[in-house]
Amino acid sequence: MVLVDEKQDSSRIVGYHTLVFVQIAQPEIPDEKPKLKRPIPVILLGQLGVDTQFQGRGYGELLLMDAQSRVEEVSRRTGIRAMILDARTEELARWYEGYDFKRFPGKLRISKGIGAIRALKLQDSSR
Repeated sequence: MVLVDEKQDSSRIVGYHTLVFVQIAQPEIPDEKPKLKRPIPVILLGQLGVDTQFQGRGYGELLLMDAQSRVEEVSRRTGIRAMILDARTEELARWYEGYDFKRFPGKLRISKGIGAIRALKLQDSSR
């Protein structure tokens, strides 16, 4: 998904995010008690980025909320259990933790269960 600057230049990309279906072992998800012995489906936030000229204006949060809204919508039609991502830096990991994502022990991998995403009551942004 791409966010563009419709007011100034609709060809100018402000930011973007990508979502990818993946599977992980349930014990890898923080705060999950292993119930299944097979991999479980989750959605990976593959990338989220904001152009440096637009950083610090809330676009990262807007894109993150859009991504979670889309994950919530997909979860209603599929069996995904969580959204995960791999933060590039410790600073980014802390930023995501500020949005209630949980850290995988000792890693920069972060997750948020589908229940926590649904609790946000985000509307489907694709409509």
